[in-house]
Amino acid sequence: MSATMMKAIRQHAFGGPDVLVYEDAPRPVLQAGEVLVRVHAIGLNPPDWYLRDGMKILPPEWRPAVQFPIILGTDISGLIAEVGPDVLGFAVGDAVYSMVRFPDGFSNAYAEYVSVPSSDLARKPAGVDHAHAAAALCRCSRRGSFSSRRATMSRTRSSRASMSQSHLRGDVCL
Repeated sequence: MSATMMKAIRQHAFGGPDVLVYEDAPRPVLQAGEVLVRVHAIGLNPPDWYLRDGMKILPPEWRPAVQFPIILGTDISGLIAEVGPDVLGFAVGDAVYSMVRFPDGFSNAYAEYVSVPSSDLARKPAGVDHAHAAAALCRCSRRGSFSSRRATMSRTRSSRASMSQSHLRGDVCL
């Protein structure tokens, strides 16, 4: 596989789990303000299932337009593989986690690499493994703390890091 390709779980039509295909996909190209994260773990969310199924729970006029193939998922944990030239405060090798572009757009988390706006990143606490870090975001958004999490994520990196650690301890989400 070339450096411009990666493995991803993609879907080419709406349906059940059988529409998910593990295949080669183009590796993301960084845009301004982004980092490339080598994904070590993802969190699975009900919105992923709803989108995979065609958002049948929504009235037709509310369903988002989708161009296939798509890559589902928003919650990731991993290591930074590349940093955009305009990004400050993060470096290659940093352990991070994120609820990527949620709820504003497709995040493409079910992939080997994900481009992430640096404003959506938080440092993964050293005492928490990647699987638990990725799962913590899903848990928090389902517990009704999404709006407070999103507000905190738009603040400085230091407040994101401290807020992220409190999510992982359960201080915010329980």
